[in-house]
Amino acid sequence: MSNSRTSSAQVRSQLIQALTLDLVGPTPDILVQLELEGRTEEAAELRSELLDRPPNRWYQSGFLIPSETSLGDRADDAADDEFAGLDGQNLSAKRKSNASADDTGASEAGPARRVFFTCSVGLSLLIPAATGLEVTVHWASYQPTTPPEDSKADEAWLREPHMEQLSLPAELFAPSGRSAEAKEVPGSDGLMLRWHLRAAPADQGYPPGAVAVSLFLTNERSFEGRSAEDRDRASAYQVQLDVGCSAGFLARHDPRAADLAINANDWDHRVNNLHYRGDHEFAVGHNISVAPRMDGSGHCHEISTNWLPQATVEKVLPRVEELEAGGLVLSMAELDRLPVKGLTLCRRPYTLS
Repeated sequence: MSNSRTSSAQVRSQLIQALTLDLVGPTPDILVQLELEGRTEEAAELRSELLDRPPNRWYQSGFLIPSETSLGDRADDAADDEFAGLDGQNLSAKRKSNASADDTGASEAGPARRVFFTCSVGLSLLIPAATGLEVTVHWASYQPTTPPEDSKADEAWLREPHMEQLSLPAELFAPSGRSAEAKEVPGSDGLMLRWHLRAAPADQGYPPGAVAVSLFLTNERSFEGRSAEDRDRASAYQVQLDVGCSAGFLARHDPRAADLAINANDWDHRVNNLHYRGDHEFAVGHNISVAPRMDGSGHCHEISTNWLPQATVEKVLPRVEELEAGGLVLSMAELDRLPVKGLTLCRRPYTLS
């Protein structure tokens, strides 16, 4: 960060990385990014990090609690706790630090309104006929363990990363088949992949046989006990879905396309069509954001879920040299020196058509 040659894009990337680690934890994308940066030792340590408290009191988002959790236990048990904001300690050897929000070592108290945890995430997308999906499920578990001897912590939670790949053949997405299906994620002890099918709208220009798929990952683990610790043992953390389609996902069409005749002379509609003619929506997230990954030709073959939504706003610069060569005065100093008559003449070629 102290390097004067660090670009604004690099600074933004570092801030996003720090924010993700603080709010969600070591997600698969963050771990890959660290390895690409040559920080393999840090990535390895984060994969098996050790916390001094239950993970849902360390991280604010990114986890799924069991769906059978009672309504009273689905809320953040520390949301109205006067000491909810006291900072914890990462017990990993090279990450021991109190992430204090200020010089006092304490941050703000929890929110006044109770926050309910989610038990499922998903995304809706469109695929062509006779097409299957490749789904990779990432998650982590945290289990209580003995704190290190040199630690003053009363408890410790060790992270265990998991990843499973599932191939969903085209037969499962046939429009004539069952509209709702489910499959357990292998080795997950109760994480379920569920999907719902429906035919793509026939009046919006999609190819014949195209299917709209809503795909969900739900935590349907059973657990004994009623305490928050029992719930945490059965929760899944840093959850991420990577969905691939070899034929390519279909871009969502404008649902108002059937009204083109009505909107043909609408100025705002025409301007929007021009500005966003190269932008496409390939998926919609449910309880989570999505990040389509497109190739050089603009086709999308992979979509990932993302707990921290991001958007890129392109920097727009005027074509100064081209405009000045055409006689347009852009300098405020020169405009200030022009008499009113000269200013009118300077503007005239560009205001009349």
